[in-house]
Amino acid sequence: MVGRAARGNPNLLDNITVEHNAFDVIIVDEASQVGIEHLFLLWMAPRVIVVGDDKQCIPGQNRFGRSQEQIFESLREHLNELDTDVSLHFTLKSHLYGLLSARSGKDAVVRLREHFRCLPEIINWSSHQFYGGNSGGLVALRERTAADLDPLPVVHVTGAYVDGRNSTIRNEVEAKQIVAQLCECLADPRYEGKTFGVVVLQGHGQIKHLEHKINAEIPAEKRGAHDIRVGSAPNFQGDERDVIFLSTVVVKAPRALTSTTFRQVYNVAASRAKDQLWLFTSVPVGGFKPDDLRASLLDYLHHPPSVYGQSPALEDVSATELVEPFESLFEQRVFRAIRARGYHVVPQHPVGRRQLDLVVLGDGGRLAVECDGHRWPSSLSDTQADARRDCELRRMKWQVLRIRESEFEFDPDRELEPLWRRLAERRIAPVTVPCPQDAADQGSWHPIDLPPDDTPADDPDDDPEGDRP
Repeated sequence: MVGRAARGNPNLLDNITVEHNAFDVIIVDEASQVGIEHLFLLWMAPRVIVVGDDKQCIPGQNRFGRSQEQIFESLREHLNELDTDVSLHFTLKSHLYGLLSARSGKDAVVRLREHFRCLPEIINWSSHQFYGGNSGGLVALRERTAADLDPLPVVHVTGAYVDGRNSTIRNEVEAKQIVAQLCECLADPRYEGKTFGVVVLQGHGQIKHLEHKINAEIPAEKRGAHDIRVGSAPNFQGDERDVIFLSTVVVKAPRALTSTTFRQVYNVAASRAKDQLWLFTSVPVGGFKPDDLRASLLDYLHHPPSVYGQSPALEDVSATELVEPFESLFEQRVFRAIRARGYHVVPQHPVGRRQLDLVVLGDGGRLAVECDGHRWPSSLSDTQADARRDCELRRMKWQVLRIRESEFEFDPDRELEPLWRRLAERRIAPVTVPCPQDAADQGSWHPIDLPPDDTPADDPDDDPEGDRP
């Protein structure tokens, strides 16, 4: 039998009977939010699979009603014989994912990189800022088409001020603008059936204030139909919405947010939206310190790197001399044939650890073109390997069309005819790409350098340097 334990459910003991090896396998989802008070799960099965991410939010530090110093005193009293690196896994913010991944060794950790939820423009900030980007980041598998919403709107709030500080801080002007924009979206046919969430990046006061204003402006039936929810980033962990509004709340930023806790909060907050991520900020451009995560996010939303890649000009790709990044003259000849018709064609497009020979992009989506040259053996095993690779790409939502060099040399028009038909079926037309290709607007953002991970002891609602009027 397999048991599945949900993330951080405080009533878990009310729903199950704790018995030794009651299950063969227990799966703990969102294990980075499951505190060590749930260690009894390891007693209930000989095998446990924990699914989590130490770059996302972890359990709140006050759930035991004890201070950090009281916890360390208990560690010294009860776990004094354990090595320090072991005993420190039993603190206020310890969780099953961190505990078990640290004790299991690298071979026991399987990293899942494929990301299906968010549009690439949305998830790529987290991928590059926290997961290593192109060298090992998340692989965004959703396609964006011309019918999709603008994924990254930014609203600069003017004339804002804040009341309170730390956990009670709230921004009346920003809250009004968020609610007004939410009402505008609900009246827009493009948002029919969309779900909405508002993630407040600092303070519980803003959460309560927004809830009150939304309840006053939007009828309960409409709130339910659009599954409208307001909360902090930890409230939304394991959750998602079609559209997310981020409320930064503060009107000035005297210090940079870079600690582990803030990384987890911003990573979760920026990755909850499937279709559209709004940022509402009362701090002007340049108002955040350059090494602040908020500066990184704001700059990214203004200048997101292209997720589609650049299409070389036709005159830059020779038909007789090999040029980078192409791997063969055959690829270059196929590229030239497609590019000559005005299509946006990206050579050697990365998909995880793979490189697709050519990718044709347009309003209707994308199509992968694989060029099977003479140098590729045509044995049964190689054909089966190609078929398996194509199946894997289809699982990752890619459509693949193969061009054979022998047939292309014999009759290029006939060999390319299925490609033109497939592009027409997918509404991929020449010179239409669902994002600007202006070099001034694309590619200028880079992730900020973060200091080494620290002990996650910060409270995201605590800002002692005074984000206040």
